[in-house]
Amino acid sequence: SLNGNGLTSFDNLGAFSFAAWLSPNSGIANGARIIQKSRVNVAGSENIPLEGWIFMISTSATRGLEFTVDYDTTDLLVRTSNSVLPIAGVWQHVAFTWDGSTNANNVKMYINGVPVTSFSVTQSAVGSRLSDVTPFLIVGHETVNVSNPRGYRGNIDEIQIFNRVLNPSEIKALMSGFSPT
Repeated sequence: SLNGNGLTSFDNLGAFSFAAWLSPNSGIANGARIIQKSRVNVAGSENIPLEGWIFMISTSATRGLEFTVDYDTTDLLVRTSNSVLPIAGVWQHVAFTWDGSTNANNVKMYINGVPVTSFSVTQSAVGSRLSDVTPFLIVGHETVNVSNPRGYRGNIDEIQIFNRVLNPSEIKALMSGFSPT
C-alpha cells in the first residue's frame, strides 16, 4: 500500500525513492508503465511525460528500465542498458532514487538490491521542472492512449515510495524485507 497524508503527498516530490517487486509477463509493450505521476503526450511520443515523471520498461532499440522527468527545455532521462531489463515470469526487486536535481548522474537504479552501473542514456535536465499537481499517481497502467496502450502486463507487489533518497544499504534491506526508518 501507499501511505501518505492524502493524494497530495505525492505532488511535486523533490528527492524521493521508489521500490517494488515486479514479475512482468512476456511480450511487454514498449513504454510499459511501472509507476507514473504525469499526463501522457498522445500527440507525440507516448514515452515522454507531460507535467510529471514516469518509471517504465523501455523495449525500444535501447531497451531497459527508464526514469524520465518533465522539464520545460530538456527532460531528465535515465535508461539502463539492454542487459538490465526485468526477466519475464521472474520476481525481481526494482528500485530507483532521485535527489530532485537536474543531474542525470543523481538518479540511481537497482535490480535485486544491486546498483545498476550500465546505462544507454543519461540526459540531464535543462530548465524548470514542470508541476505534477494535476496528474494522478498511476501504478502499472496508462489509459490515455487506448490505440497504443502502455500498460504494464504482469504482477507488481510491495510498492514503496519514500520522500528522500535511500542509500544502497537501505535499498538492499528493502529487498530483504526490512523497511528503513
